[in-house]
Order: sequence, then C-alpha cells, then structure tokens
Amino acid sequence: MRIFQLFLVFISFFGPLIAQNEPLTSNFLFTDGLYTNFSEFSSNKPSILIDPSKLKYDLIGEENVLILKPESEAMLDSLVSGTPWGICIGQVPYIRTDDKQDNRLYYVKLHVVGKLSYFYYKAFREKEVTMFVHNPYTGERIGKKSITNRDLVFIQRLLHFQTGETIDFNYDNLKAWTTDDKGLSKSLDEMKPEEREGKLFKTLLIYNDRNPVYAK
Repeated sequence: MRIFQLFLVFISFFGPLIAQNEPLTSNFLFTDGLYTNFSEFSSNKPSILIDPSKLKYDLIGEENVLILKPESEAMLDSLVSGTPWGICIGQVPYIRTDDKQDNRLYYVKLHVVGKLSYFYYKAFREKEVTMFVHNPYTGERIGKKSITNRDLVFIQRLLHFQTGETIDFNYDNLKAWTTDDKGLSKSLDEMKPEEREGKLFKTLLIYNDRNPVYAK
C-alpha cells in the first residue's frame, strides 16, 4: 500500500512534467477546448474548456474539415469575444480558416503536427475570367467582358509552431522555413523540379523528425 501511495504521488507531481517534455507529433493528445489565440494552442492550454459531447458539428471533405452547427457556434460565441484561433475535439486540433460554408467557419484538422505543422482542405475560390465577344458572321473580335467563376481548389498550408505564422505549402516556402537544417537545405537545393511534387511532403516529415518541438 505504501508503495502504491508513493507511485500516485510520483505520477501527480512528475506526470505533467513528463507530458511537457513529450515532443509534439501527430500522435500528441491536445486538450479539448477553445483556443482563443496561438499562444494558448502552442502551450496546450485552451482558455475555454469544453465537453465535446455537447457540441454538434459536421465533418466534410475527408473528415478533416469541421463545421460547427449554428447552435454550437452560437454557444461558443457567447463564451468568447472575437473569433477563436482554433478548437480541439476528441484531443484532435483544428485550426480556424477564413473559408466558410453557409457563413459557418471552416476548422481544419492539423494533418501533421510538428515544428512545421501541415493542414489541407478544399474550398471555393473566385477567379475572374475574360470572355471575348466575336461577330457571329465574320468571327472578328468585337469586345470583351469579365465574369467571375467559382473554382474548387486544393489548399495546402504550413503552420510554424514557434511563431504561429501560416504560409502556403510549396517548394520555395518549405526551403525558406528549413534553412536551420543545413543537410535538409542541401537536399532541397539538389532536388530536381520534376522530383519536388513526389518528395516535398516526405521532406517535411523528415524535417519535423530531426527538429522536434515541445509545448511551451
């Protein structure tokens, strides 16, 4: 009994310290709640704790986009002023984006968690297209007009876990954010353009493995 009591004391005192020293990976269990800013998220301390069972939401795409039901969105709005940074449900983190469906915000799952975290989703983007008007008899161009199309595009983003900055996931941006790893930078420099699409994601994973980051 005495040994068991000492074990409980050890866990209660050192357990949180052990958790803090665990590197952040895609298997890291974040605290369920509403994160009002990046600082709360990077320290894994949401300012508003929530019971996921009381939230209603839809998972769309490949179940990596979470959209709160209107009643749940209204409930969270009553708890925080301003727009949340992100949300964690079932210990899975979702980052807020500026995209919406029926005026409801997209929260996108962090597919890769590490020093350079990665998330992706599909959303509609408006694109202006120029249409030319031709004479139906001669085929001569007689005018033009601009129309706006809505295209469904594939979006890939990186989140820097030390600054909170987000940028598009592409070769140039990954190269700029991995200059602190000279070996990896050299590999990126030597990567042929036709190899980039197939190797870029794997390079991101290698970088995170070699450059662990921890909750603040």
